[in-house]
Amino acid sequence: MNIDTSPVSQKRPALVSISVQEALQTRASASTHPGNTRPVNEDHFLIANIRSAIQVVQASVRANEHYFGHDCASLFVVADGMGGHAGGERASALAVVSMETFILQSLSELGPMRETCAASLLSASFRCADSAVFDAGRERISLTGMGTTMTAALVVGNEVFLGHAGDSRAYLLRAGKLVRLTSDHTIASELLGKGILNTEEAEEHPLRNVVTNAIGGTVRGVTPDIRRFPARVGDKLLICTDGLSDVVSDEDLMRTLSEPNEPSLTSSRLVQAALDAGSKDNITALVVEFEAA
Repeated sequence: MNIDTSPVSQKRPALVSISVQEALQTRASASTHPGNTRPVNEDHFLIANIRSAIQVVQASVRANEHYFGHDCASLFVVADGMGGHAGGERASALAVVSMETFILQSLSELGPMRETCAASLLSASFRCADSAVFDAGRERISLTGMGTTMTAALVVGNEVFLGHAGDSRAYLLRAGKLVRLTSDHTIASELLGKGILNTEEAEEHPLRNVVTNAIGGTVRGVTPDIRRFPARVGDKLLICTDGLSDVVSDEDLMRTLSEPNEPSLTSSRLVQAALDAGSKDNITALVVEFEAA
């Protein structure tokens, strides 16, 4: 299966201009669990539909209070507070809320989603989240260095814009085949890319969970990978934390995603599979299914 998920240029990002007739609709659900050993769940997620709307405050003619247009975009986010750092739960929550708020405020100023540059908007929302988490970490000594991974999909019509920083992964199931869409931003992954480690060694390396590119942390600045690809009817997108991907094989992920279940059941079964496999980390699975509008 060939899927064009090449990085989007940040200098000349493609403008989104998609008619309603071309748009797909999404169904999505997420499940999360603290795992088998951790008392606190540092994972957070967001599923949101972005709609055009008008609220009537006062009118001289009879009018409805709210008018809602078509869903113009959807946003799906998963964040994993960095293990071993103070305030991981707060960092992931703050990152998700900051991204949501930034996109909402930006759209109120820029207009309809199809007239904005989705790639630039997504990238800027990562930088906004990074600043929010970094600044919050500097305000209290107990939160110094707090950080989080974040993977987000902004769906506009039939186009998916995927942003990624850290080791929370995104997968695409298409025509019975599973494709991993993200590369882990970890020391082990960098060693793999340089040919110092092979795949098996990287998966077992003691530095496989040491994140090199994340939201917040001890140094301001995040460099998210931004990619885009067209969605098709029947596609399923999985965004998950390493509490799932570290213990459940790609074959088992594909098998569960391939079952004709609602996203809510699929996500809960993925989390249960991680629990059954003995996951000691927090576990989150967000499943998005694409259908004809």
